[in-house]
Amino acid sequence: MSEELGFFDGVCPNSMDAVSDRDWVIEAIFCSSMIMTHLSRWAEDLIVYSTAQFGYVSMADAYSTGSSLMPQKKNPDALELLRGKAGRTIGALAGILTVVKGTPT
Repeated sequence: MSEELGFFDGVCPNSMDAVSDRDWVIEAIFCSSMIMTHLSRWAEDLIVYSTAQFGYVSMADAYSTGSSLMPQKKNPDALELLRGKAGRTIGALAGILTVVKGTPT
Protein backbone atom coordinates (compact mmCIF):
# COMPACT_ATOMS: atom_id res chain seq x y z
CA MET A 1 0.00 0.00 0.00
CA SER A 2 2.78 2.46 0.85
CA GLU A 3 4.45 1.68 -2.46
CA GLU A 4 1.23 2.53 -4.29
CA LEU A 5 1.07 5.86 -2.47
CA GLY A 6 4.67 6.63 -3.40
CA PHE A 7 6.10 6.53 0.12
CA PHE A 8 8.43 3.62 -0.46
CA ASP A 9 10.65 3.10 -3.47
CA GLY A 10 12.94 0.46 -2.01
CA VAL A 11 15.61 0.04 0.61
CA CYS A 12 17.20 3.29 1.76
CA PRO A 13 20.95 3.15 1.05
CA ASN A 14 21.81 5.24 4.14
CA SER A 15 20.25 4.15 7.43
CA MET A 16 20.69 7.61 8.98
CA ASP A 17 18.54 9.07 6.22
CA ALA A 18 15.82 6.60 7.10
CA VAL A 19 15.69 7.38 10.82
CA SER A 20 17.23 10.81 11.43
CA ASP A 21 14.51 13.11 10.11
CA ARG A 22 13.70 15.47 12.96
CA ASP A 23 12.23 18.32 10.96
CA TRP A 24 8.71 17.44 12.07
CA VAL A 25 9.69 18.05 15.70
CA ILE A 26 11.16 21.43 14.83
CA GLU A 27 8.11 22.41 12.83
CA ALA A 28 5.72 21.37 15.61
CA ILE A 29 7.63 23.33 18.24
CA PHE A 30 7.95 26.30 15.88
CA CYS A 31 4.19 26.33 15.29
CA SER A 32 3.51 26.23 19.02
CA SER A 33 6.08 28.99 19.58
CA MET A 34 4.40 31.20 16.98
CA ILE A 35 0.98 30.57 18.49
CA MET A 36 2.29 31.36 21.96
CA THR A 37 4.04 34.49 20.67
CA HIS A 38 0.78 35.76 19.20
CA LEU A 39 -1.09 34.92 22.41
CA SER A 40 1.62 36.69 24.42
CA ARG A 41 1.25 39.83 22.33
CA TRP A 42 -2.53 39.64 22.69
CA ALA A 43 -2.15 39.26 26.47
CA GLU A 44 0.22 42.23 26.61
CA ASP A 45 -2.29 44.35 24.72
CA LEU A 46 -5.03 43.37 27.18
CA ILE A 47 -2.75 44.13 30.11
CA VAL A 48 -1.94 47.59 28.75
CA TYR A 49 -5.56 48.30 27.83
CA SER A 50 -6.70 47.36 31.34
CA THR A 51 -4.49 49.96 33.02
CA ALA A 52 -5.92 53.16 34.46
CA GLN A 53 -4.30 55.20 31.66
CA PHE A 54 -6.34 53.42 28.98
CA GLY A 55 -9.28 51.84 30.80
CA TYR A 56 -10.55 50.04 27.68
CA VAL A 57 -10.76 46.62 29.35
CA SER A 58 -11.93 45.66 32.83
CA MET A 59 -10.58 42.46 34.35
CA ALA A 60 -12.97 40.19 36.24
CA ASP A 61 -12.02 39.30 39.80
CA ALA A 62 -11.87 35.61 38.86
CA TYR A 63 -8.91 36.28 36.52
CA SER A 64 -7.05 38.88 38.55
CA THR A 65 -5.80 39.48 42.06
CA GLY A 66 -5.52 42.60 44.14
CA SER A 67 -2.25 44.22 45.03
CA SER A 68 -1.12 44.14 48.65
CA LEU A 69 0.16 47.72 48.48
CA MET A 70 -2.64 49.11 46.31
CA PRO A 71 -5.93 47.25 46.97
CA GLN A 72 -7.73 49.11 44.16
CA LYS A 73 -5.27 47.77 41.57
CA LYS A 74 -6.03 44.48 39.78
CA ASN A 75 -3.13 42.33 38.62
CA PRO A 76 -4.07 40.22 35.57
CA ASP A 77 -2.42 37.01 36.73
CA ALA A 78 -3.78 34.74 34.00
CA LEU A 79 -2.47 37.03 31.28
CA GLU A 80 0.92 37.32 32.97
CA LEU A 81 1.18 33.53 33.19
CA LEU A 82 0.32 33.27 29.50
CA ARG A 83 3.12 35.68 28.66
CA GLY A 84 5.56 33.61 30.71
CA LYS A 85 4.63 30.38 28.95
CA ALA A 86 5.52 31.93 25.59
CA GLY A 87 9.12 32.27 26.70
CA ARG A 88 9.20 28.60 27.60
CA THR A 89 8.13 27.51 24.12
CA ILE A 90 10.65 29.84 22.48
CA GLY A 91 13.33 28.30 24.71
CA ALA A 92 12.22 24.81 23.68
CA LEU A 93 12.57 25.81 20.03
CA ALA A 94 16.09 27.14 20.59
CA GLY A 95 16.96 23.95 22.45
CA ILE A 96 15.74 21.55 19.76
CA LEU A 97 17.44 23.59 17.04
CA THR A 98 20.71 23.28 18.97
CA VAL A 99 20.24 19.54 19.40
CA VAL A 100 19.50 19.00 15.72
CA LYS A 101 22.45 21.18 14.74
CA GLY A 102 24.80 18.82 16.55
CA THR A 103 23.22 15.61 15.30
CA PRO A 104 25.13 13.88 12.50
CA THR A 105 23.33 13.28 9.26
